[in-house]
Amino acid sequence: MATIAQRPDAQTAEPADDRARFHIPVNHFKPLQARAASGSFEAERLQVVQGPWPVRSRALALDRSAELGLDSPATTPTMLAHYLQLRAADPLSQSEPALSRLYYVHSGSGRSLAGDEVVPWAAGDVLVLPAASGVRHEASADSLVFTVSDEPLWRYLGVRALSQRRPGAVRYTAAAIAGEMARLDQLAGREEAVGRAVIFTRDTLEPAHLTTPFFIANINTLEAGRDQRAHCHNGAALTLSLQGESCSSFVAGQRIDWAPLGVMVTPAGAAHSHHNRGSRTMISLVVQDSGFYQHAGVSGFRFAPDEDPRAAAAIDRTNVGIAAAVVAAPRHIA
Repeated sequence: MATIAQRPDAQTAEPADDRARFHIPVNHFKPLQARAASGSFEAERLQVVQGPWPVRSRALALDRSAELGLDSPATTPTMLAHYLQLRAADPLSQSEPALSRLYYVHSGSGRSLAGDEVVPWAAGDVLVLPAASGVRHEASADSLVFTVSDEPLWRYLGVRALSQRRPGAVRYTAAAIAGEMARLDQLAGREEAVGRAVIFTRDTLEPAHLTTPFFIANINTLEAGRDQRAHCHNGAALTLSLQGESCSSFVAGQRIDWAPLGVMVTPAGAAHSHHNRGSRTMISLVVQDSGFYQHAGVSGFRFAPDEDPRAAAAIDRTNVGIAAAVVAAPRHIA
């Protein structure tokens, strides 16, 4: 018969004992840290829209890890965004731990190698690539690409993303996206609509309307002169401005003016709304880490009517917007 081992005393304690800590909370539901503030990445945006471009291909991280208290790059606690500046004939590899990577091709053309798949791409395309085995990009022309991955989540968990049951790559061509956006007209005027959007989903995730098991990504639109109702959800969001002349957002009490190819963070649970004071429809790419919350049944979506008057006052009091600008053609550092 096996005997029960005696608990070691202080003199015979194992190193594992020294790592043990206890916490008796007064209120376990009190947040342990302040929620990350909203914001944008103007310095990084200017680097890619104004040039000059680097000689070699590079990935420019939109990194807020210091603000978030993390020891590796992160845009939100679970997402990491980059601008990729890909030079023709200078491949770029991404091998950091991630389950999936989403890409929006702003300009240029090329192909990406993910696992045993080769996926060609051109301006306007959106890609979702399996990333556990790494991704390699080969541009045939100088290209500017925006990408979001779930890398910070896997770093937090301390594991490399699992490669088993890895779904194949997906490509949403610019022509197919344009066709779906044309169908949005039938939804105009619906009272329950927060915005008019086309969600990117796939064969294995269509019933849940997810882009990956972790992400929900969509093209979001807002007509000229209109306001999106203030609302909240548990997922954090990254918003890339594709067309947003004289557009602004009101996020957690802060006004953020849109700029061409600008990226805006909406923290998890923060009330936010979008406002179009320009003459053209606002168009953006939105990536949220909402897949898990939806799977768990705790998406947390709700309207925030108390924020609507505050947002309107902040937007209309001083709205001058940021005029659309042409993104500079690549200029290279000698």
